[in-house]
Amino acid sequence: MIDIHSHILPGLDDGARDLYQALAASYLAAEDGIRGIVCTPHWVKGKCENTRPEVMHALEKLKQGLDGQAIPLDLYPGTELHVDEGMIPGILRGELLTLNDTGRYALLELPVATVPPFLEELLDRMRAEGIEPIIAHPERNLVFLRRPEQLFDLIEAGALAQLTAASLVGHFGERIRLFSVLMLEHGLAHVLATDCHGPQMRSPNLSEARKVAEAVVGVEQARILVSDNPRMIVAGEPVHRFDLLPVKSRKSIWRKLFSSVRG
Repeated sequence: MIDIHSHILPGLDDGARDLYQALAASYLAAEDGIRGIVCTPHWVKGKCENTRPEVMHALEKLKQGLDGQAIPLDLYPGTELHVDEGMIPGILRGELLTLNDTGRYALLELPVATVPPFLEELLDRMRAEGIEPIIAHPERNLVFLRRPEQLFDLIEAGALAQLTAASLVGHFGERIRLFSVLMLEHGLAHVLATDCHGPQMRSPNLSEARKVAEAVVGVEQARILVSDNPRMIVAGEPVHRFDLLPVKSRKSIWRKLFSSVRG
């Protein structure tokens, strides 16, 4: 398994505080069967600007620590980019890291409570530049929870979505768990990742969520979510996309979700 979303680089954001925590999280990941991790510290314009030099320096430091502890884990550079209208030039110049620095896939974080009005145009512009946007943890966005058809529209237009393992196993509550299951059922998730923030906060565990995904969509699709698609993302190659729920059935997603929550 390969984890494309993690905050284990020490001291860069709200993830691992120091090398000790980063190594502890790395050990847990390897024990869980994860063989590679894309390190994606936050980038937030004007607040947490982890650009190439900071990320690459921290990555090399952690790699040295892994070698010293003989932890069998491959590390790849990246960032989780908080959406901003002016971010594309930074990506094209190489100042803002894409996943494994291939220039192909960018992990995008949305605000928790809103969907920016410029998002659709931004995603179109990214794809026009050859950058494939991956929306991080859309199952935790309050707008998508209320109006799943908005996420459907973005996926139908070409965006990819990363579902968080902790969401699927219920660590964020029943409402988000149900929506996570519905994302799998309707082809709205393309990769499963941990969004690990350390050895204790959202620890790097993919195997438990993989078992849940197997029960929902089968062994083959679950493997694609945790192994095949992440490997293609790291390599900068095309990923597998799943059949989407027909447009005419979007309203049934909303009814099924909220009838389940109320029940």
